[in-house]
Amino acid sequence: MPAEALITLRQELAPFANDLAIRAILFRYGFRSGEACIERIGIKSTEGNLLHILPDIWDEIGLGRLTLKKRKKEGLSLQLSESIEANVLGQTGYASCDFTRGYLAGIVSTLSNKMYHCKEEKCASKGDKNCTFILTTKGEGE
Repeated sequence: MPAEALITLRQELAPFANDLAIRAILFRYGFRSGEACIERIGIKSTEGNLLHILPDIWDEIGLGRLTLKKRKKEGLSLQLSESIEANVLGQTGYASCDFTRGYLAGIVSTLSNKMYHCKEEKCASKGDKNCTFILTTKGEGE
């Protein structure tokens, strides 16, 4: 998805929904896009090789450079540098990569055949150097 499309989508939703609803819609749209990406290319995975193939898949998507920071007790920690979504949105003062969060959750959920959620801990849009995401399955990190 071109970077400009993300900002245009936010702008088009603004007259019809509040910020919380827009963020939820973008997350869900990203999630469905991540699912469709994996289904379209037909990759099958296990949790064992998920961490090895995820950065390669992400490189093909073009939303930034993804690296595995570490597996944490709270879930899987991923760092995204050069986030297209954060760059196009600029300084918002809060974690703003809602489409990207959804895309990550959709990809990992489809690859692992488990439902994952994604939280953005750090974001370039709020002044952090890079974006950091924590992926957890239901029940992890609670």
